[in-house]
Amino acid sequence: MALTVEEADRLEEQREQQDAYEGGDAYAAERRQERIDEADVEKYWIFHFVMMLGAIYLAMLLTDWGSSPDPSASSGSDAAVTTTSTQGKTSMWVKIVTQWLANLLYIWTLVAPRLCPNREWD
Repeated sequence: MALTVEEADRLEEQREQQDAYEGGDAYAAERRQERIDEADVEKYWIFHFVMMLGAIYLAMLLTDWGSSPDPSASSGSDAAVTTTSTQGKTSMWVKIVTQWLANLLYIWTLVAPRLCPNREWD
């Protein structure tokens, strides 16, 4: 059963009043901040899921995954095979390096706050 916005606000006010009654305004403010922090932590998975989908999408774009070669371009046994921009070793290495750089950048965004805790990441 989902709460409406009005019910959630009323419940939050009741919690704040109960906290203020139990431990004063400072305690109520601390409890409210704890609840906000808990809600933020629960939303982190959404961010990481969207970033993962973005990384997969970039990998798909860089490797032309899902695109099939044109069968009409090579009809016949003596027909010349047309070269496209997706063929060749240079194109392959550009795609590989780009994909690794994108993945390393994403991993750095996850690891950097833990490696450098004294720095602000806002």
